[in-house]
Amino acid sequence: MRFTTDFRSHAMRYLLLWLEKERECCFAIQRIGGSEESRLIGIQRAASHFAVARNLPRKVSGDKSLEHYRPLLKVLDGLDPALLDGGWAGAITRVEKLIQKSYRTTTRLRSLTSKFLWLKFQRGVVIYDSQARKALGVRTDSPLDTYEKAWRQRFESSKGEILLACRDLASVLRFARNGQDVSESELRGDIKSRWFHERVLDMALWAQGRAS
Repeated sequence: MRFTTDFRSHAMRYLLLWLEKERECCFAIQRIGGSEESRLIGIQRAASHFAVARNLPRKVSGDKSLEHYRPLLKVLDGLDPALLDGGWAGAITRVEKLIQKSYRTTTRLRSLTSKFLWLKFQRGVVIYDSQARKALGVRTDSPLDTYEKAWRQRFESSKGEILLACRDLASVLRFARNGQDVSESELRGDIKSRWFHERVLDMALWAQGRAS
């Protein structure tokens, strides 16, 4: 099926999602202010937002408290950006194993791992998601490298349209802020960033995957 989409709508959708949910989660995980409790709350909200909370078994903490996310926070805090120098697929595999060990599970955590890695580093991290995988025509049992290659090829072929869509967002930033504690100049920087453009592609892929 030929890939066609209205990137303007997905860019607007992601701008609102960034302001309402993901910005706060990124700041919590990246330790941009806040107490340890607020960081754990950020991780809890991120797990709910990305619908991956169910993937972390509760036999470590035994309840739904914030303590359940402390092992994950410990793993994330121990990561170095150089981790990504060896390639995205290798980084996902290594961090997935660390999280599995922390939660005493052998459950596959590719999606969860990629999403929290993105919240931690943003740049250089592709999010692995089942809806995107469907949209890209990648099999469930395919190696991570196959998914990454398909995703990056789609981004390169769509980049021009995505850049134009994000450029158009400049005219609505004042209204999108909606009283939030973020400057218009900060948002202008965000919508020019590659990580923002990549997330716009995710929005399009996830919508296509759900519709297929």
